[in-house]
Amino acid sequence: MKWFVCVLIFMPWCASASADNNESGFRSWWYRQQATSLVEAAESGNYRAQLSLADKALLSMGSGSDKEQLQWAVYWLEKATQSGRPEAQYLLAKALLLQIQSDIDKRHNALNMLRDAAEQDWVPAQVLLADQIRESDPDGAISWLRRAAGLNSSVAQLALGRLAYHRGQYPEALAWLERASKDQAEALALMASIRMSGSLSYHEGVETVSLLSRAYDGGFDPALLLLAQCYALGIGVDVSLRSVRRYLLMAVDKKVPGGQQYLFNVSIESVPVSESEALKRMHEHATAGNIAAMNRLGMLWRRGESIEQDFAMARYWYEQAASKGFAPAMSNLGSLYEQGLGVPVDLVKAEALYHKAQIQGHERGAINLAVLLVSQRREIARAVGLLQQYPENPRALFSLGQIYESGLLSDRSTDLARQYYSQAAELGYQKAREKLSNINI
Repeated sequence: MKWFVCVLIFMPWCASASADNNESGFRSWWYRQQATSLVEAAESGNYRAQLSLADKALLSMGSGSDKEQLQWAVYWLEKATQSGRPEAQYLLAKALLLQIQSDIDKRHNALNMLRDAAEQDWVPAQVLLADQIRESDPDGAISWLRRAAGLNSSVAQLALGRLAYHRGQYPEALAWLERASKDQAEALALMASIRMSGSLSYHEGVETVSLLSRAYDGGFDPALLLLAQCYALGIGVDVSLRSVRRYLLMAVDKKVPGGQQYLFNVSIESVPVSESEALKRMHEHATAGNIAAMNRLGMLWRRGESIEQDFAMARYWYEQAASKGFAPAMSNLGSLYEQGLGVPVDLVKAEALYHKAQIQGHERGAINLAVLLVSQRREIARAVGLLQQYPENPRALFSLGQIYESGLLSDRSTDLARQYYSQAAELGYQKAREKLSNINI
């Protein structure tokens, strides 16, 4: 084979190695670098020894003599392929693809070698072959990926899921990504991204945030950008600009592409023109059916952020999102009825809406329900049970302090009241600080 002859041209030691010249040629180099027994075993035809030496040469690349190391690897892999084993064919093809770069004929030979290994169901060869031919033969690439995926290659499953995702074929994408998600953190993030593209219930939003957190914990740093988006739109969490900034700063620190730009966009939100554009985009998302955007738009109307305060418009958008089962909107709508903002006070409706949000696991809805029950001096035990589910929420802790200070559950307990007020104060809850400083308990 021509490429084999070319390789040998660069290896004078192969034709002229001499026992009298131990400081020249391949043998002396390897004797200095490796155990004598391993080299001798490889030269006598031991397949495993040949692969081991080739692997050591490849691992040494990056030490300043990559070309030479690659030549050593090719030499031993050529010997190893004589065994006909797909692993050796795959590794040699991979090494040759690194070596030949733009040589079309040699690349063709390397691809044929990959095909031979792939036909023997050597999964790494199938995946590499698919990557090498994805532009020239996309259908062939998909075929090899499917074959590898059928052999439980999570890399191939991820590649197929990614491909279906970019084509907008979400059901197929989710099927592949679900299979890949056990080993591939990126699959979790793509699954979350697909969820975020549609309308989510609050429970589904919580699951989406969980997927992204697992993706980040698994080493997929771009999940930070999607987590920031969840906090910006209130998907599975309460809207929090502070959390948006925190995740974007983490993304910038991790050098995630796009992190700097997203952080810049968030940083200029206080500029009127930016607010106008942000509001326009939010309205477009809401009218297109994005329930998180509907809820966010309702919040803007209620608070008068970027637009003139209008409780009627806030109620409209909250109702739109709540009608689709979005728990944060149910809780927000309930607060309008509880406080009589743009609607007559209706505590029955408020309680029903809080309860629906609480059933979905919405923290603020559960706390709103508990506080409402306490204010009406009824079902105190139920209220305490709800509040105790959120030991890190300062408002919940403060409400528990009020219950024990007033003796609403049983006898008045100043010790428990002080304990809960102190915990809430440590978390920065101003009312708790004022309570501790102004009341003798």
